Amino acid sequence: MLVWMRWGKNKLSESLKGENVMAKRADLEPLIIREWLKRPIGQRTEHDVLQFYGFITKNMPKLLSFRASGDKYQTLKSILHKVIES
Repeated sequence: MLVWMRWGKNKLSESLKGENVMAKRADLEPLIIREWLKRPIGQRTEHDVLQFYGFITKNMPKLLSFRASGDKYQTLKSILHKVIES
């Protein structure tokens, strides 16, 4: 049975604590960006994306639970492209 739900920020955050959650990329992007922006200034460069990807993969895998047609790392870079420091 397929159930469609509309997610608010808090509902989505709470639901990510559960198991087997497949959320939409658009719903997870703000949460991913929020985690990225928690990093100290100077640690938000393109060189830091791989370390951030490893951190999320290990500690917050639900943030990467969206469906992607390609490499999740490349998708993460795409999500963060506007907030990466130069």
